[in-house]
Amino acid sequence: MAFNITTINVRSIKTEIRAQSVLSFLERFNSDVFLLQECGLPFLSSYRKWEDKWQHGPSIWSGSNFNKNDGVAILIKTPHVVVRGSTVVDREPVCPVRGLAIGEPTTVWRNVAHPALLNQHRDLSWMVAHEILPVRVVMHSRGMARTSACPRPGCGQEESVRHLLWECRAARDLWKEVGPLISPCLPAGEDLTPQLVLYGVGRRPIPPKAFTKLWPTLTCLKAALWSSRNLLVAKQVNTTPQAVAMVATEALGWYRRKGASTPGEGVPTTPKVPAATA
Repeated sequence: MAFNITTINVRSIKTEIRAQSVLSFLERFNSDVFLLQECGLPFLSSYRKWEDKWQHGPSIWSGSNFNKNDGVAILIKTPHVVVRGSTVVDREPVCPVRGLAIGEPTTVWRNVAHPALLNQHRDLSWMVAHEILPVRVVMHSRGMARTSACPRPGCGQEESVRHLLWECRAARDLWKEVGPLISPCLPAGEDLTPQLVLYGVGRRPIPPKAFTKLWPTLTCLKAALWSSRNLLVAKQVNTTPQAVAMVATEALGWYRRKGASTPGEGVPTTPKVPAATA
């Protein structure tokens, strides 16, 4: 038997008015099953409040306490679909973060999706946390690179995500170069560590206002370092730490102009990384 299925992004139905408005709108459609995304609901032991609002058949609801945009629902509007029981569970609270020596993984995943970051920088942070940024260790393990060695001249170490962003000589030189840029953002008692650079996890909790300034700064620097590495691999062009820092500073300028008013939206112009001078 064929069914008509409609999927819709409802962009939150957390409030009474919003929920009633969306569900009333769906009543007009001749569909058997509705799949709702981004319901914006928290994780609850019971969703009876929302179940009672849908009077055309059974419904299954879910939510999350870790991302305000999470939550999906299945609404049934046909007697031919029978729900024999359902269990609504919260999503797994945390995914392990390999190499995280201090701090909770929950903090890392919240930082990955921080609202102050551009979407492209959230993607970068997500790949760093999962250790799936396509560095040579990752690509070699999948048979997509001939070697796992770092492409930086004279390095020879395996190019892991941590190596790229912290251990490589190019990374160390960059973090030394940008000390004056980062120092005003660092809370008292904090200094640069791999945990802070890779995951945004400090030795102690960082106040939200300070973190909103620090995290985009670190992320822009990581993005510029990754771009300079790709320029080396693709075009054999080496870059100086000063040039990489300049690219990151330009990206930060976009954050200062746009980030506070439109977090996560838009795409700044990606500047080219200047080549090193002989």
